[in-house]
Amino acid sequence: MFLPLIGCLAYIFTEVIKRQQVSAIQSTAASIVNPGGRIKALEKNFKFSDTFTNRIALADAYLENGMNEKAIDLYEPARKGVFVDNEHLIRQLMHAYYAVGRFEDVTLLGPKIASAISFAKSHTNLLYALALEKTGKFNLVENQYKAMNHRYSNYEARYNYRVFY
Repeated sequence: MFLPLIGCLAYIFTEVIKRQQVSAIQSTAASIVNPGGRIKALEKNFKFSDTFTNRIALADAYLENGMNEKAIDLYEPARKGVFVDNEHLIRQLMHAYYAVGRFEDVTLLGPKIASAISFAKSHTNLLYALALEKTGKFNLVENQYKAMNHRYSNYEARYNYRVFY
């Protein structure tokens, strides 16, 4: 009686849903069931091999789970050599600094990725503007908000621009 149902599900998972989507669904389901399991696996990978990729993956997981200090402890040593200007690393570090209230550090990192195309409409740009505001650099804040003030988009930045005035 249940054989047709099992056959239909097997067909859907093997033919309709791509293998990448299945692995994404599996990892999401695993993180819901055991939220610390992903971090433990990443910590194990990092202890086995201290590479840039393993370090950043673990730091990203820490940042997603609100462990900002641990994330900063991993991001900061990664900013050396060829990775000193890595855009993803700087973005994530800015998010972590902002979360712990290190606004001056956010303002120092912002100009390093300000020329990136994706930075202009990103949430990181808003954090940079808010950090500039909190550190009292009002002439730079206004320029940041003006750059983010586009019609029909970026409502959070536009709201903060209005509050700034």
